Amino acid sequence: MHNLRSLDLSQNMLTGETPSLLGELQNLETLNLSHNELFGNIPHTFDKLIGLTLADISNNQLEGPLPNIRAFNSFEAFQNNKDLCGNNVTHLKPCSSNGKKANKFSVLIITLLTVSALLFLFAFIIVAYFLFQKLIKRKVKSLEAKVNLFAIWGHDGGLLYEHIIQGTDNFDPKNCIGAGGYGIVYKAELPTGQVVGVKKLHSSEDGDMADLKAFKNEIHALTQIRHRNIIKLYGFCSSGKNSFLVYEIMEMGSLCNILSNDQEAENLD
Repeated sequence: MHNLRSLDLSQNMLTGETPSLLGELQNLETLNLSHNELFGNIPHTFDKLIGLTLADISNNQLEGPLPNIRAFNSFEAFQNNKDLCGNNVTHLKPCSSNGKKANKFSVLIITLLTVSALLFLFAFIIVAYFLFQKLIKRKVKSLEAKVNLFAIWGHDGGLLYEHIIQGTDNFDPKNCIGAGGYGIVYKAELPTGQVVGVKKLHSSEDGDMADLKAFKNEIHALTQIRHRNIIKLYGFCSSGKNSFLVYEIMEMGSLCNILSNDQEAENLD
């Protein structure tokens, strides 16, 4: 096979790519592959056929660079193909040596742009999510500040202003269980059945709280001190209309009332 000098495979309805083994036939002088259905690039091994003097690959579907040997210099040798190219070859467009590199570079650029766009979109979604969560928290806090008038210590925040008003019958004197220097204490039963003590602070003539400092001091003291003999502060309300403290109720009344009664004082242990 290696001593073959002439090979004519024209008009044989051959299909597929040109076998690269043909380039190993170093003694080949004439080669005719015309009038077939060969496609793809011509193997680079054809550049080794330096002894080839006559070649015909016309009327196929070949593309890519033409072998750089004198046997392919004639137009008749390569006419009627798909997309052949050749440098310094008449009737053929020049081959671009940077074509593949340019294509790879273009693919790289497109890939980088796509990845960058996806990363940017992902970052945007993350930032938008955290901003949305922050906005929701602000709205919830704002809503709680408007709707829930209680600042609760040791409670789930379920008490509502309306419950206190209803539980005391709008601070009806019949629910009064005591009076102090700057407030009156009422008994209030909440919708849950819980009974609490409500100290309503005295108001001045203009409707403001009479002793705001004492109100704050009592809140501060009861929220800082915890003892079984000190009543628990459930919460408080400070508004233009009503200001009051909500306590754990003392079923037996105040210590002062108990000590002033000899019989109850004896039962006190």
